[in-house]
Amino acid sequence: MRFGETVGGLLDAGYRRFVEVSAHPVLTSAIEDVVDEHPERPEVIVTGSLQRDHGDLRQMLTSAARLWAHGTDITWPTPTPTAPTSSSTECVELPTYPFQRQSYWLDAADEPLNLTSTGLTPQEHPFLGAALDLPEGGHLFTGSISLEAHPWLADHSVADVPLLPGAAFAQLALHVGNELDCPRVDELTLQAPLLLPEADAVQVHITADAPDEGGSRVVTFQSRATSAEASETVWVRHATATVSPDQASPPDDDASWLPVDAIPINTDSFYKTVASHGIVYGPEFQGLQSAWRHEDDVYAEVRLAENRDAAFGLHPALLDAALHTIFLTDSHPLGVSNDGPVGESGGPQVPLPFSWGGVSWYGECSGVLRVRLSVTGPSSYSVAISDENGRAIATVESLSVRPIALDQIEQASRRVEVPFQVEWVPAPARDHSDRPSSSESPTSWAVLGDGVGEWSGPVEGAGPDVPVYSDLAGLLRQVSDGSLGSAESSGSAESVGTVGSVPGVVVCPVGGLEVSSSPARAAHRVARRVLDVVRGWLGEERLSGSRLVLVTRGAVAAGGGEGVPDVAAATCWGLVRSAQSENPGRLVLVDAEPGEGPVSWGSVAAAVAGAV
Repeated sequence: MRFGETVGGLLDAGYRRFVEVSAHPVLTSAIEDVVDEHPERPEVIVTGSLQRDHGDLRQMLTSAARLWAHGTDITWPTPTPTAPTSSSTECVELPTYPFQRQSYWLDAADEPLNLTSTGLTPQEHPFLGAALDLPEGGHLFTGSISLEAHPWLADHSVADVPLLPGAAFAQLALHVGNELDCPRVDELTLQAPLLLPEADAVQVHITADAPDEGGSRVVTFQSRATSAEASETVWVRHATATVSPDQASPPDDDASWLPVDAIPINTDSFYKTVASHGIVYGPEFQGLQSAWRHEDDVYAEVRLAENRDAAFGLHPALLDAALHTIFLTDSHPLGVSNDGPVGESGGPQVPLPFSWGGVSWYGECSGVLRVRLSVTGPSSYSVAISDENGRAIATVESLSVRPIALDQIEQASRRVEVPFQVEWVPAPARDHSDRPSSSESPTSWAVLGDGVGEWSGPVEGAGPDVPVYSDLAGLLRQVSDGSLGSAESSGSAESVGTVGSVPGVVVCPVGGLEVSSSPARAAHRVARRVLDVVRGWLGEERLSGSRLVLVTRGAVAAGGGEGVPDVAAATCWGLVRSAQSENPGRLVLVDAEPGEGPVSWGSVAAAVAGAV
């Protein structure tokens, strides 16, 4: 057919529009190949007329529109009415000039929001946005922290969880103190780590109380997550501090800070070694450059990464790098060997700074600092920081570290904090109508008859097979003698029966209704006596395998609308719960129904049997 030769001749003659009139284009690709091989490579439009499954007028007009869009004159058909009732359609010519694309939207104001007009004071701090004066002389500082706004914080992680370094809390305390004319941080105690989520921000509130007589203020650090999943999260307290106006004079300049006989410390693999224990410092926090040891002191030079925000004054990453010298001391657990401390659960722990005292900041600093760290105790240190010229920058009179379990941080990173509530769940009923018998049960029982306070009487059902003692000292005397009593009547000051073993369960009634007419005085008295009983119980090695059951009456509101008739005995619950967390399985709390008569032994036995 000499198709290629024919198309080439048409190109040479100046034809630039090719239309294949067919039910479906099959020659367009061949025409495009001829155009690509032509020496002039002209700009050619190749199109079909119809396509398979699209053989209607719409497809024909679409192909013609493609030619028209590239400058080919097309004689368009005039549409005609399709129904007798429809009116004729008027053709409107499109503009032949490009659209001007003029915007009619109002431009946003370039001026930032005036916080002063809203009653807030702007803060020139990367973490804080504004401050608010509170009634009674207090102040509130608000802001947000996120890895998106502060990506350098991702380089500080423990157990692969990014968290705000303790140095950042110290720097925030210094900022708040300087804003309130209290430049010295007398004390700063960290209570809970501030975990930084990957995507969401953390809202931060720093509250400064009104000054006391000496001008000092108590500062509280709190935060909560802002993610949609954490819409019900509560405020978490991370730290408390005390700032005061008693700023000490800066130390004298010391250009010759390094002793001549100081021994250099190899820090080439320092951050790799620390990372093996679970503390990972990224490039932004790897500020330790060199270090020396002289007696119990460690000297070091630290450097801040370039292009860091100067609005901090004393950058948290630089201050944190100064504290890395703690790992180089012999007193630090990670400085002894490669084996870090192990917690009660068997998991690894890492010692981190948690308590600061006497923190002072004397002025701006450059990107290079000199550090002198002195060991003042088993887990305490003092830190002096100066610049390259020996000018004092900051001092920390006391800094204490304590171990924190890595698994606790991992669990906290997966948990969304929600408000805690105490709910009582009914336990399945058990048949404990018969009182326990020391002769029938492998676990023997005993009762402290007098209990704590003038309670209405001993537990009902403590018969001749359950010994009754006047107090804990009486029980221990009988244990020392090798017997449990001397055949006195049940319910009296001494016990009945002889069993040559330590009771497995000892019931101690607790009550405060008749102790005093003053509820406050009664609460203090009950708390003191319960504390004495619990201390004596936990301090006696012979009772380490036994359980002490403290029985109150009407000291807990278990259901909605219930009152607390025995407010004094309620102090027992708060005190003993704290002791239970440290001594699991040794203390049991039981609250019986309030009333005049004695408590049912069966109810106490059922509660003890169901205790976890």
